[in-house]
Amino acid sequence: MNYRTILITFITILSVLLFIPIVIFCLVFGNLPISHQTQDWSNFGSYIGGIYSALFGFFSTATVCLTLFITIRYNKEQIEQIKKQHLSNLINIYAETLNNKLDQKTYEYFHPESGHTVKTNEATFLTYITNRYNLNYDIEVSNYKSKHPNDKRAYHPNVLPIGILTIDETKIKYNSEIGNLTKILELINTNENLSTRKELLNQFQAVTHRNRMFWMMLYAYATVPSARESIAFNESLLIAAEGTKRSTGCIND
Repeated sequence: MNYRTILITFITILSVLLFIPIVIFCLVFGNLPISHQTQDWSNFGSYIGGIYSALFGFFSTATVCLTLFITIRYNKEQIEQIKKQHLSNLINIYAETLNNKLDQKTYEYFHPESGHTVKTNEATFLTYITNRYNLNYDIEVSNYKSKHPNDKRAYHPNVLPIGILTIDETKIKYNSEIGNLTKILELINTNENLSTRKELLNQFQAVTHRNRMFWMMLYAYATVPSARESIAFNESLLIAAEGTKRSTGCIND
């Protein structure tokens, strides 16, 4: 219920209660002529004064309580807004630092095909790990069909174990970058307000690119327990990179 609705409701109740004593008096004594006796008018004044004094006392107290309620509620909303803005600023700071580190990162990873460790730039790494992941995906599908030759249904593997397998095979590490990501995940996951959590999540995704974050999220899921909890609780954090084969287990299936 918003402030305007509360105020309208309060005024409506006040107006009805103010008219009730007059309505009752008219229903009981309305058939009598207007008196010219001082005593009758004195009694009428006592009736009106007694009732309306009590009503105005009640509504004065109610008005103070209503004012306090609205003030407390407004202050809580302002505090929540300040907290949300603070969290938003922290997300931006951590995300900017994370992006800068990834921009400067030299990717060192293992080639299972050649048995050698290579160092290269991000574009080459992303292309390789995507192809490696897709190969593992196809192997999983092929193995399932070999074990279940009579199952004619299309098999759709879960991308999470395949992604973690690919991370493990390539031995890619994000040692200097994982701290920033962990802080971001903690900020998102520990927020009790669902609406604010979704806003922070959307903000993080807006300032990062899923092609690089997908693999880093998988690495975090596999190596950092607190990150695993955050990703499992907020599954939309795991957005599949472009070009990856997928069916279940991540967003954009």
